[in-house]
Amino acid sequence: AIDGELRELIFRRLSTAPWLPAADGPDLVPERAHVLADATEELAAVLLDVVPNLVDATLSGARHASALSAVGVHRIGLARLAEMLGGQAREPAWWRRLYDALTPLVVDGVAAEELAALPVPLADGRTVTGPRTTVVGSDASAEVTWVRLVHPDAVSPLLIRLGAREATAAELLSDPALEAALDDLDWDGDEVDGLVSAVLALAGEAGELPGWLGSLPLEDDEGELRSADELLLPGAPLARLLVRDSPFGVLSAASVARFGKRALRAVGVGWGFSVVRDECPTGPDHDLDDEPAWWSSLATEPETLVAVRDLDLVRSGAWAEALTILLDEPSTRAAMTDRDGYTAWWLRRHALIDNQAGSSSR
Repeated sequence: AIDGELRELIFRRLSTAPWLPAADGPDLVPERAHVLADATEELAAVLLDVVPNLVDATLSGARHASALSAVGVHRIGLARLAEMLGGQAREPAWWRRLYDALTPLVVDGVAAEELAALPVPLADGRTVTGPRTTVVGSDASAEVTWVRLVHPDAVSPLLIRLGAREATAAELLSDPALEAALDDLDWDGDEVDGLVSAVLALAGEAGELPGWLGSLPLEDDEGELRSADELLLPGAPLARLLVRDSPFGVLSAASVARFGKRALRAVGVGWGFSVVRDECPTGPDHDLDDEPAWWSSLATEPETLVAVRDLDLVRSGAWAEALTILLDEPSTRAAMTDRDGYTAWWLRRHALIDNQAGSSSR
């Protein structure tokens, strides 16, 4: 009985006296202190002003857990830490240091699940709950707003382990959310420049892109906004082949200087002839000249459509040069070599060489 009473008095004194080593500053009173399970010194240093009265990291392992619990120290797990981090207003680089310091603690699926509510800063300035709804891109994607893009300064391998999706430039530019954003875009609104900049920052490194990016609004040489696929680059060889009332405009020189020809061509601004691609065509609905007649001439519906567009806009006296340009460009040359395809079919019937149609079939 005396031993029990003495033991209780000792624990009471130990719980209320300042003697426990802190992660930073003077010794702590155990019953007011917190210990983060298995914390490293790096993690403790990041969390000093997040977790109050944090115990020194050297005491955070399982070896000391029972003793600390006996004197009233509050033990914090990963799930509780994620809750405490909610609402924190921090720079993205701080979050990156936190994620890197947390990485050694995520040893299994249970630990990953406990961090499901970990806050993540986005490139657009917001902070969201949970890595699973976010996307990790490249440095060029910093201006993306149509997905929950992680701020470049906060990117850490831990976020991928916790469910963030890695996305290439091509994947970001093929995202249905971007298509919806372009459909809903108010061309008179302030958000136009930001969206255009974000798309073209990625377009130069993305490779083949969906045709609907041609609706991206760009400034022509008269200062008006037009869809990218209705514009030609200054000096484009296609311009001298077209009929006088062609619907094409010329892109402003300032846009070329700002974004570069490669990115602009990737979203549909013309230089030579453009190619329409559809992996699963369902009918003659691609806005190609005389397309229904070609479609009805086929024995079976095509599995893939690859067709040169705007052939009907070529001046009658410019076909010799037009065919040269078509053959010089690999994508248009490939469309011409499919004798059952739309391009070869149209040229056999409509292209004029020496005022005769069908000469192109030779």
